[in-house]
Amino acid sequence: YLPTMKQLDSLWNKVVKLRAGLKSEYGGEGYLAAHHITGKSTLALRYALENGVCITTGQHHYVAHNTGRSAKFRAWALRQRGVTEEYLKMIKYNRVDKFATRLYLEGKIKEYEAGRNAVL
Repeated sequence: YLPTMKQLDSLWNKVVKLRAGLKSEYGGEGYLAAHHITGKSTLALRYALENGVCITTGQHHYVAHNTGRSAKFRAWALRQRGVTEEYLKMIKYNRVDKFATRLYLEGKIKEYEAGRNAVL
């Protein structure tokens, strides 16, 4: 089946959180949010795992999307993912294949869940 964007968003969110071990990568505790370094309106980056970090909902609202703090946070997020602005700009113009994206994200979920279960 061809997944909807909402279904892919849900998978992407789950992968970003699992990859972070279900903890904020920025530190602190609270409800978790998967944040897009470059906004999700850029479709080619919307499901790119290198474009996401796991943070708390408070960090999401009061740091990542705060006008006075967002530039510093963005620089941190790029370092955290090991990517550059140039890299994100380069992949920004790729086309999105929803079917392949779904398979990729589902595979990553299995990978991170298996690693998490091995630790427990």
